[in-house]
Amino acid sequence: KIGVIGGTGRMGRWLADFMETEGYSVLTSGLNSGWSAEELAMRADVLVVSVPVSETAGVVEKVAPFLGEESLIMDLASVKKRSMEAMMTHSRGEVLGLHPLFGPHEAVFEDLTLAVCPGRGEQGLNWITSLFSGRGLRIIVLSPEEHDFIMGLVQGVNHFSTLALSLCILESGIDIRGLEKSSTVTFQERLERIRRLLGQPADLFQALLMENPEAGRFIEHYRESVFRLSRLVEETDEEEFRRLFGSLRRFFLK
Repeated sequence: KIGVIGGTGRMGRWLADFMETEGYSVLTSGLNSGWSAEELAMRADVLVVSVPVSETAGVVEKVAPFLGEESLIMDLASVKKRSMEAMMTHSRGEVLGLHPLFGPHEAVFEDLTLAVCPGRGEQGLNWITSLFSGRGLRIIVLSPEEHDFIMGLVQGVNHFSTLALSLCILESGIDIRGLEKSSTVTFQERLERIRRLLGQPADLFQALLMENPEAGRFIEHYRESVFRLSRLVEETDEEEFRRLFGSLRRFFLK
């Protein structure tokens, strides 16, 4: 049996549905529904914790002692170091961290990536990698530290810059409908990206930006990069701008 704590949430529901289509028996717990987390832990062979990042370690600490030595505990948190430490400390069985690098509404798995952080044991790791790679997902194996470092840029700076642009637009005084009519194709794509971000829960992005210390470090690097570029523009330093542009081109187009 597979138990999913947070199985009524977005990614928890996605995983529960996926496992059911693969023929597994799935039990779920969620807000005001399903089994309690402790009951789920006692009944499940595989326990998945899919709750907000800020709550993951606490939930693991609470339920992991109910798991047997032959069990597997996994989490779906987008920040891994704390949750992995909690699972390793408070459980006796196998441990695995998962981070789907996509949203819950993707129907086709080709070209999508699943980050996997091994913790303890090989049976669960082999099962998960075989199961998901067999359905077309790319598997990338990372330590929790490597994962959080990379996600500080991939998620932290990425979403921070999108929110910064949306704030700039809000405070520009330009009517959004008029802005849309005057936009280039590429700017319309940026506006659509902003809408997709703002259509999701605020606490998701709060966690990505505030629960991962690496995000804060990369955001500081980003601020320094913005300052460097803005200074070139303010000083109309064309030669240095072309030099910078050339170095970026060599890095990204090599």
